[in-house]
Amino acid sequence: MKEYQHILLNKDWVKTNEYKAQTGRSKKAPDKSRKDQYDFLSGSYRDVIAAIHAKYAELENQNIKVANGTYIDFDLYADSINLNSFDTKKGGVLMNIQNAANNDGILKSTLFIPNDNASWLPKKLEEYSNPEKDRKNEKTGEVSPRNQRMINSIIAIKSSSLSSFFPPEYSDSVESIPANMVIPYEFWIEKKGLENKAFFTALDRLKIRYNINSLCFENISVFLVFATKEQLEKAILCVDYLSEIRPYKQPSILTKIESVKEEDDWCDIIKNDVVQTNELSARIGILDSGVNNGHPLLCDYLPQERCRTVINSTIRDRSNHGTGMAGLALYGDLTDVIYSHKPCIVNHDLASVKIMPANDEKPNDPDLYGVITEDAIDNANKLGANIMCMAITAESVLDGDASSWSSALDRSIYKDGINSELMFVSAGNIYSTDGVAYPDFNINNPIGDPAQAWNAITVGAYTEKCLISDPTYSEKQVLAPKGGLSPYSRTSVLWGKKCIKPEIVMEGGNAYDESGNLIPHDDLSLITTSSKIDFHKFDRFNATSAATALASNLAARIKTENPALSNESIRALMIHSSEWTQGMIECAKTDDGKVSLDALMHSCGYGTPVERKALKCNDNYVVFIVENEIFPLEEGKNKNVKFASMHYYDLPWPKDILLDLGEKDVRMKITLSYYIDPAPGRRAWKNKHLYQSLGLRFDVNTDLENKDAFLKRVSRLQQEEEEGDFSSRNDTQRWHIGIQRRNQGCIHSDWIKGTAASLANCNMVAIYPVGGWWKYNKEKVKCSIKYSLVVSLETPDMEIYSEIKQLVDIATAISVS
Repeated sequence: MKEYQHILLNKDWVKTNEYKAQTGRSKKAPDKSRKDQYDFLSGSYRDVIAAIHAKYAELENQNIKVANGTYIDFDLYADSINLNSFDTKKGGVLMNIQNAANNDGILKSTLFIPNDNASWLPKKLEEYSNPEKDRKNEKTGEVSPRNQRMINSIIAIKSSSLSSFFPPEYSDSVESIPANMVIPYEFWIEKKGLENKAFFTALDRLKIRYNINSLCFENISVFLVFATKEQLEKAILCVDYLSEIRPYKQPSILTKIESVKEEDDWCDIIKNDVVQTNELSARIGILDSGVNNGHPLLCDYLPQERCRTVINSTIRDRSNHGTGMAGLALYGDLTDVIYSHKPCIVNHDLASVKIMPANDEKPNDPDLYGVITEDAIDNANKLGANIMCMAITAESVLDGDASSWSSALDRSIYKDGINSELMFVSAGNIYSTDGVAYPDFNINNPIGDPAQAWNAITVGAYTEKCLISDPTYSEKQVLAPKGGLSPYSRTSVLWGKKCIKPEIVMEGGNAYDESGNLIPHDDLSLITTSSKIDFHKFDRFNATSAATALASNLAARIKTENPALSNESIRALMIHSSEWTQGMIECAKTDDGKVSLDALMHSCGYGTPVERKALKCNDNYVVFIVENEIFPLEEGKNKNVKFASMHYYDLPWPKDILLDLGEKDVRMKITLSYYIDPAPGRRAWKNKHLYQSLGLRFDVNTDLENKDAFLKRVSRLQQEEEEGDFSSRNDTQRWHIGIQRRNQGCIHSDWIKGTAASLANCNMVAIYPVGGWWKYNKEKVKCSIKYSLVVSLETPDMEIYSEIKQLVDIATAISVS
């Protein structure tokens, strides 16, 4: 079968349609007795303020200046609350939000109420209680108390405690913090808290040591502090605009693998087998433990001037990890290279930036790890790297929320939306089953920080390696079936409806269980270059580190094949070309034999990339790629920020061929890739306080929809998402994954598999924006979002490429003339 280049459509194919908001549906306030609610909340507020002022008096007696406001916890009904009403210039400032433990539908929020706004809540309560202030609905004539929705959504008012500032997974353990032990923490400070150096003054008075370096985001900064529990308890009474306190985690390399000796002369055989057919257009930056570039298989592709370190250690790899990553990123699995009957094609090279010392080297200074990663990416850029590869993770992320490290990674990849990065990060590894059966122990081990970063492609592991030839191990039973999830791979199943992580899986090897430990074997591992070149040249390698290196290798080949494509497009093609193996599907089956799509996607993402689909089209598989940018916001009549427009495409479509195919199955697949501008912190949990700058979504017209009906439906979908109403989004009868499930994160992919006749008229694709923190920032009105849209059409046995290419060429010629 012939192969062809992907079809790159220019911006002339896009049509901009003004966004017309549909009639909104407001959330109803819970029914409450006005008098009872007023009496309860007024009394609670007075008690809380009295308790806080008593603590303030104790500190002032010690000549310690207290905060210029008070922290108060509110328990709220999630289904009815409008969080905007709790975050106003004349009222409170919403510091963080979290689900109340074991209470569905209840939000726990912490507000900082500046002293100048101390009368805000009492005034709201007085207006609520006074019938003379009642509001009348002009349309229905219904009369209701002023501030009813806000006041009736409040379940309880409490004094904020130390646990109020810790993420939920740590709040229960706050009581067990040693009283007098100095422990490192991350302090997340809202921008206002840094005015006039008030934050540093407060820490100095409390004798809390801190690092002046910080990670600075749009509205929040993260500082590393060293404090006892007693100092923390005083800090929440003295520091203004404190959003969160998080334990600081020192990351570590997860993979430490013993090497095996191979024959040195294999290096010459491999080198002689290498063929270069194009100029080197891609360069992979290995952000790891350094690379020993003296290895005979690496030296030609990684000169000394492209090796750097951003930490206090030597450039050399002392951990036997980065060198292994480099070998896989350059060649792939050397076992495949040795046994292949085809030449080994290498059309990319490497750069190395060391970010992790070995155990016997001087450890990193106790600083925020995001700063080191940002520095490493910047250095790799200066060395010419256009693909980043990092397989270093820390502890599990229990809820999928952003950390300072993952937020820094998102920001470094986004790069102000101008020159975004392409970055692969490992999902993190498992080494013990803890006595749990496969694949349940994979589900019980959430992905490691910073792999929850939205903009990075997180890489998990699957395996095709299931046989051990060594007779000594003939009775050993490997854990994963052929094509199944690798035993080493962490998942995001426990996160619920958060980002789909990992997005893809690559070969990571298999293992057998021995007394609860995952034991590798040469036959179950990949083979790569060793850092211990004085003793042996090859090592076995496995887990998500190996998978991440292989992912960067494939991305480099896509870049070489399509050098003009943006990073958003290469990212999209990696996901778009991915498929689930039968082994992955089997791993996601429930006890009743049904496949859990959520478990499948949060374990294996969209599957493993199919190389031929990622690189080329063929006669019956056609890929359109559109690279564009949308200006989603504009200033409304009342100077508020509103959505401006959406894009839609009328794609060149082989309608006649599809109609001729009739009832034969055809698949249409769509992937939308873009980057978000992160706004970290737990206040970015819901409503306007979102982590993402803005989101983009896609949809396709049905075979019965004309343009007007289609765009009207899309406007309704946009409105529903703004209101948090997803009742009409479970469109799994048409879409395989479904609208609500696929819209997690900032890369979205889904497909329709139907008869050719039913898809003959489904050639209109809409791209529309949805909310994020940009929508509440007037400075972002003129900002744009770059995106890549990938659409493919796959027929069973009918050639469609030539006809579609002819349609594109004709349309292009007309537009030029």
